[in-house]
Amino acid sequence: MNMSWQSLDRTREELSSKVAEDEKVLATVITRLLRNKKILKEIDLKARRKTQCLLSEVDAEEDSDLLNCPAADALVGLSPAIWSSMAMLDDFSSFNDAAESAGSGGIDAEASGNSEGVQ
Repeated sequence: MNMSWQSLDRTREELSSKVAEDEKVLATVITRLLRNKKILKEIDLKARRKTQCLLSEVDAEEDSDLLNCPAADALVGLSPAIWSSMAMLDDFSSFNDAAESAGSGGIDAEASGNSEGVQ
């Protein structure tokens, strides 16, 4: 019986030392985990700030591009009558282009018809 008490005491001491070692490892891991989480949180905050800064710079560039565009300034002061005249000119030029392309096809067809009749 004396042997079983000694064995039990030895097993208890071995397991106690293993538990103590594991608690040290766990404490180290928890410390590292908390430190890394804190660093990651700071990095995420900096990334959000940088994103906001970049977005505001892009917005500022777009605004300045619109303000520095001479074509935009030239067209802002035009009256509705001028705008409608410009629309009519666009319509006329597209109609004129269509008529010219249709007319050239007709002339080619007539020329080929005339050349057949002359032979």
